Amino acid sequence: MSSSEFSDQDEPMSDISSGGKGDDDDKDFDMLAEGGSRLSRFKKPKISERKYHSYGKQKTDKGKSTAGKGNRNFGKLAVLKDMTLDVFFEITSHLQPLDILSLSRVSKHFRTIFSSKNSRHIWVAAKRNIAPAMPECPADLSEPQYASLLFEHHCQACGKNRAQKTDFALRLRFCGHCFDENIVKGAQTLKDYPKNIDQVVFNLVPRSFLKSPQVFKGGRRIDNGRPFDSVDNTRWNTYYIPEITSVIERYIKLKSDPAALESFVTAQKALTSQLMKDATTLSNWVAASRQSKSQDDTDIKGIRRARQVDSSKGPSRDTDFINSIEEKLEDLGWDRKFFPSGYNHEWYSLLNQPRELTPRIWTVIQPKLEAILKQEIEDIAQRELQMRKDERMREFSPIWAEYTKNNLEADQSLIIPKPQEISEIPTVNEMLFSGEGRIPVTKERWNTVVDCIPEQIDLFRQQVRYTLVNRLKCVPATLGNRYRLDGPNLDGACDSSELEQASAVFRCENRQSWGCKEVLVGISGILAHQHLNGLCWTEICSNIRGDSEVKPVVAMILEATGLPKDTSLETLQDLGDKFLCRCGHPDHRDPMSFPSLIKHIISENDDYKECNRTKGYGRIDFDTLGIEIHNDHSPTDPEPWIALLSDTGGSLPLRVQPEGGDVPVNDAPVPGMHFGDRKLCKYCYIMWKPVSFETKEEMNYHMRAKHHREKIEDDDVKQSGELHSWRLTLFNGN
Repeated sequence: MSSSEFSDQDEPMSDISSGGKGDDDDKDFDMLAEGGSRLSRFKKPKISERKYHSYGKQKTDKGKSTAGKGNRNFGKLAVLKDMTLDVFFEITSHLQPLDILSLSRVSKHFRTIFSSKNSRHIWVAAKRNIAPAMPECPADLSEPQYASLLFEHHCQACGKNRAQKTDFALRLRFCGHCFDENIVKGAQTLKDYPKNIDQVVFNLVPRSFLKSPQVFKGGRRIDNGRPFDSVDNTRWNTYYIPEITSVIERYIKLKSDPAALESFVTAQKALTSQLMKDATTLSNWVAASRQSKSQDDTDIKGIRRARQVDSSKGPSRDTDFINSIEEKLEDLGWDRKFFPSGYNHEWYSLLNQPRELTPRIWTVIQPKLEAILKQEIEDIAQRELQMRKDERMREFSPIWAEYTKNNLEADQSLIIPKPQEISEIPTVNEMLFSGEGRIPVTKERWNTVVDCIPEQIDLFRQQVRYTLVNRLKCVPATLGNRYRLDGPNLDGACDSSELEQASAVFRCENRQSWGCKEVLVGISGILAHQHLNGLCWTEICSNIRGDSEVKPVVAMILEATGLPKDTSLETLQDLGDKFLCRCGHPDHRDPMSFPSLIKHIISENDDYKECNRTKGYGRIDFDTLGIEIHNDHSPTDPEPWIALLSDTGGSLPLRVQPEGGDVPVNDAPVPGMHFGDRKLCKYCYIMWKPVSFETKEEMNYHMRAKHHREKIEDDDVKQSGELHSWRLTLFNGN
């Protein structure tokens, strides 16, 4: 509220002065409220130390002239001082409460007039000018305080403009930060007082109407159907700190005098009940007032639009049709085709103001409208230019396809630039888009630049290979620019021999397919992947990365198969399906190609890492329970488990021999079947990784290879409902 609403223990503050900052002369004015000032008994609110972030450019007074600025309004209201009171009161009867409040701050003369009890008729007349009708002024507020609470917007703690938190029960208005600083739960306030404090103290102060106003019972919110009233106040509601601390201290002080305490409690309950009852009334009025204003604004906009339709028969300079903003713009030479066709918030707001168009308003909005039109013209020009460029590219695409078929496919290189990439070559770009893209692309024009293409393609391939080498070395956090290729070095040297090595393995990091992580072996693997096929190389290179764990896997494969350490990727791919993983997994017992083997091993290692990561989610001692998590595809395993089949054939022993056959463990999945109906590995389940099996052969492999279960028990595999209860028992330590 005002400076008199708070004690003098803190810095002065007033809501009667503009912006919430006043002088000592305003203090007496607020004390004239009938029934006194409630908040003047309490300390002033704290100013929050939290700051609001400002993302816009800060305004400064640099370069602005201040000459004569202080006296520009001097004397304009002096004539009011010499008027007779009858004439003066007739003028004020047409004002609204906020106007009267502002006028009372102009001078001591006006303050004296409006602070007098005899001036009540002025405030009553001003309130009649508000629709819907305002509720009567509450007994605990003066008329100026009442007007300030309803119509002003500054924070009553820090003075910030546009404070949004007006709490009618507390009769306070704060910004968000100061509101949180001063309005807290009752339980937090009680920490500074004896534990045996009577809970009735919460019935002696109003709870916040904005912050947790609900009814609580036993710490839980309930709906008892009763109105907003102090009888339901509890420690779980929120209160104004200076008020509740003052009331608690007063309550403790009066405990030695039962009669005085009873009188105090009765008076406080009555006051609090009335405050909270008024809060509901005021809140309902504010909501109705906003709805009424919104409807009035809509009606005014409709009238203006109707006038614009009537004036569409021809330009008119009569005052009846001056509201046609579009007409005025056309009179200034602006073509209607440049008016924003889609929704433009700023344009819409300027054209649909809820007031009549006046010369003053036109002076303000004209430069803003013209700035929007200039930007719209630039945007239209850019869109038309882009449309012409797209058309030139459509003409160029078949020409480029024919060129690549006749000149590039025979050299066996997998790196072929797309039309978008070749168009970035300066000479080609000039040929395509000269004259702002107005000249069609023909073979004759293409032939004028075709001689430089082979050299440019070689340079492009060099850049792609250089970029792929960089991606092979990087991790997800250091992925390169999405729309630019790297290097090569300034001297033109580009060592891309790493792309020929067996460890040239990438992972898919496609941003539209989060979680893909598909293993891509070599450039051919990149081009064959569904998320990358058809993309430009600039996009391909930004959606892949190397894998640091590939090199030890490749080294293990080469050592286990007896191949030289420098065996190239091409040589390994040419061997075909001669690689055998001896893990014994039913789906991977057949010979496979080198890329398939790499994908299989990396997938198994990924699963093992995921299991170890999720082990820490629960409070379970795996060693005590005898649960083992084993990686049977570790590249550091001393026992060789990879073999290269000879041309003569022959069979090699598996680490886990087939056992159990095709005896089903679960029914074959069908559409609509719930996953919880399937039997799962209980050891993987406690690591949040549901693993199900189709056959006993699959179950046998999993239990022996992943958990070293030499003897498989009947309860090793259960349905998820049973496993869920078992997991909860382990988490609870039972």
